[in-house]
Amino acid sequence: MIVLGLTGSAAMGKSTVVEMFKQEDVPVFDSDAEIHKLFGIADVTIALEELFPGVLVDGQFDAKRLREKVFGNHEALNILEKYLHPLLRELMKEFISNTKAPVILLDVPLLYEVGFDVFCDQVCVVNAPKEVQLNRLKERGWSDEDIKFILARQMPNEKKCEKADFVIPTNCKESETIQTVKNILSSLQ
Repeated sequence: MIVLGLTGSAAMGKSTVVEMFKQEDVPVFDSDAEIHKLFGIADVTIALEELFPGVLVDGQFDAKRLREKVFGNHEALNILEKYLHPLLRELMKEFISNTKAPVILLDVPLLYEVGFDVFCDQVCVVNAPKEVQLNRLKERGWSDEDIKFILARQMPNEKKCEKADFVIPTNCKESETIQTVKNILSSLQ
């Protein structure tokens, strides 16, 4: 089995590319979805309330309140990541152990930043020009301040591309991106 990592900075087109891998019957570990599942576990939300008082409202976890406490605050975000990343690491190891397929995909936006690339045999980076990325973020309603904050926390996509085994462009026709995904999978056979 080949463990393929997928990463890329914000608004590079990872979600679209993940769907292309799924269309090719590649099992996917979606780190963002797994984090959201963790927010539904009582022990996790109690720990988050201890770290960030006020994220539980009438006993229910409020993701919006957590975001307000950590977004734009590097120290608070570091605390959150220090708590969540070990949990995510265990879920990822479990996925790798329990999934039987020729190729599996680990969709992790911060793959290199948190060292999860060690679980991968090879890595793909989703890429688009900086101006395309910024336009996509603004179309999503992100402020200049939010964009600056999130991009400062991520390894520049150019460096990710240098480290990667494969680069998947998303500033082209969708059919071209699909073909790139198919070519990557063929090369792994």
